[in-house]
Amino acid sequence: MAVDALGTKGVIVGGLIAALCIFGGHILNIVLGAMAILVHGIRLNTLEFSGHAGVRWAGIAFKPFSKRAEKLSPEEITG
Repeated sequence: MAVDALGTKGVIVGGLIAALCIFGGHILNIVLGAMAILVHGIRLNTLEFSGHAGVRWAGIAFKPFSKRAEKLSPEEITG
């Protein structure tokens, strides 16, 4: 048993450490969930309403199953 190996104080300290780890994990999960809501909301607003301001987004269209006639150079990929 843990009490035989650690004693009563060791079990109490271990339980407190475990409780703090679980509590910290839950807090981290809640904070990351809130950040996801905030970041995705900002991203959607930026993309949806940037067209009204005349902003054009640059980049290469994602076409995973299309064939290209020529290969892209590294300069074209990175911009």
